[in-house]
Amino acid sequence: MYSAFDQRTPRSIPLPKRSVRTLLANPNYQMILAILLRTGKKNATVVPAEWVSRQYIFKQLFTFYVPSRTKKAKPDDPLVQPAKLRKGRKPFAELTHGTFSDFMRTLVDTELIDEEVSQEAGREKMFRITESGEIAFRFFSDPSTNSLIQTLLNKV
Repeated sequence: MYSAFDQRTPRSIPLPKRSVRTLLANPNYQMILAILLRTGKKNATVVPAEWVSRQYIFKQLFTFYVPSRTKKAKPDDPLVQPAKLRKGRKPFAELTHGTFSDFMRTLVDTELIDEEVSQEAGREKMFRITESGEIAFRFFSDPSTNSLIQTLLNKV
């Protein structure tokens, strides 16, 4: 199977090793792939994509983070006062580094992104989208219906 996303040269389509349809149902995974696609593929002829720092991806996703696990109130539940957080603690709806690490580990494990430790910055991790990640994003996410992803992709 072949495709030409850049409308120039057809190339073979690598298929992900496992089904990613349910994975990409979570908008946060779609946003990470969109960030990597936008920043790592500024020049459409560059294959593989450029490396992007973990810190940059986290800052970009922090703005658009959508909590995927929310407890729905039942009609007979008593009203619960919001928890008072100690100084320096974040409310549940904000992206934490632990949650972000889980997102990145899942994408690396499914081979949708590559990970490497930066040579210049010591321990900082760098990521880039793989061809399988680009294919999965283009086929299983729907940026036309998700205005946040469409806005992010059009920032180039």
